[in-house]
Amino acid sequence: MIILFFPLQQIKADEKNGISIIIPNGSFQYTKVVNSIQANLKLNNFKEELTTVYLSNPNTTSINLNNKKLVILVGSSAFDFYTKSNAQSPYLTTLITKSAFDYIYSRANYKNNFIGGIMIDQPATRYVALAKALLPSLKKAGLVIGPEKIRQKSKVLNDVDTKSVTYNFVEISLQDNPVNKLRNAYESNQALIVFPDRKKFNRSLSRWILTLSYQYKKPLISYSKKYAEAGALASLFSTSERIGDQTAEMIIPFLKDSNYKNKKLIAPKYYDIYINQSVAKALNINVPAKYELLRKIPN
Repeated sequence: MIILFFPLQQIKADEKNGISIIIPNGSFQYTKVVNSIQANLKLNNFKEELTTVYLSNPNTTSINLNNKKLVILVGSSAFDFYTKSNAQSPYLTTLITKSAFDYIYSRANYKNNFIGGIMIDQPATRYVALAKALLPSLKKAGLVIGPEKIRQKSKVLNDVDTKSVTYNFVEISLQDNPVNKLRNAYESNQALIVFPDRKKFNRSLSRWILTLSYQYKKPLISYSKKYAEAGALASLFSTSERIGDQTAEMIIPFLKDSNYKNKKLIAPKYYDIYINQSVAKALNINVPAKYELLRKIPN
């Protein structure tokens, strides 16, 4: 699919109707979502005026978001901003973690105006399937989870198939010394699978888990392309563009029928994988063709 890029506009305070997209700032992570939504709506011949609100703009707090056909909230800060406002337009949230959504939505005003959302969390089954596809002899793997995922531990365990592989949780809190726990995890498992958590936690953990993966010569399966480029064996992730595509797919039924409400936060539909071939070679892992790996990962 060819993605077209359109200039972003600042919304006018007196503007009525149309679609407003709220993003934290103008970084690529967010503008790529906006560009994908714009391109998909244009491709499907929707002519609603679409404008973008930047939370980084000091004038944002004075903007009137009532009487909008739809408000699209990209990222947790945009979702938090809107749900604390008095705006009563229908809204959709995207590019948000489930934990952030649950926390913010529980305190939201006007819950009935929520039409649906796209989270960035991948089902645990996908990471596990990728690990098993790359490591056919895998019998024991550690699932590395941080403060937010610890609360969802039972859900993670329910999502994975424990018939052929034994999975051990490696729980790391903000107060823990991650090095000791990770050393024990690498020593007692054939591979580790790390799950995303809070940004600050993710950054601090990545340094140690990658260093120890190299020291122990044990493969690491991760959740972002940058992780694999930095030394993990493989990553499974959804790009901002594809999250934008899926967001547009949720918007279109609503634009056709304003009574449509999915009312659910759903997992990414589109995802990709990245294999660090240098790491695979160093670990003597024969990597199947990408299409073969993707076929083994459940939707």
